[in-house]
Amino acid sequence: MNSTMWVLVVVFGVCLILQGIVLRIAHRRKAALQQAKHLQFQQTTSAQAEQTKRQIGQLQTDLANARRQRKELNQPSASAAKWSSTMQELEREFAPDSQQLPADGFADTQPWPQSQHASS
Repeated sequence: MNSTMWVLVVVFGVCLILQGIVLRIAHRRKAALQQAKHLQFQQTTSAQAEQTKRQIGQLQTDLANARRQRKELNQPSASAAKWSSTMQELEREFAPDSQQLPADGFADTQPWPQSQHASS
């Protein structure tokens, strides 16, 4: 009986050791799989962050260019100033004299005198 007990204790001990080894192997496999998923996620996130940084840089460059162009368009050039002064001179030259308007400030809107309308 004593030897049977020792055999059972040894078999039970070997079973515990084998169970520990099997559970450790299973745990390591799961940990390796989880680590691979985590590494893949980190690489994807890093690539997206780099792409976002490039897009932000491009948008900042585009914004700076647009602001510069707007600033250039808002500044009158020498030819625009010359054109404006020429237009003002022409308007002054061809503008109707204020003496042609009646005293009340309203121009006559009828093309013919009223006497012609009455005789027709």
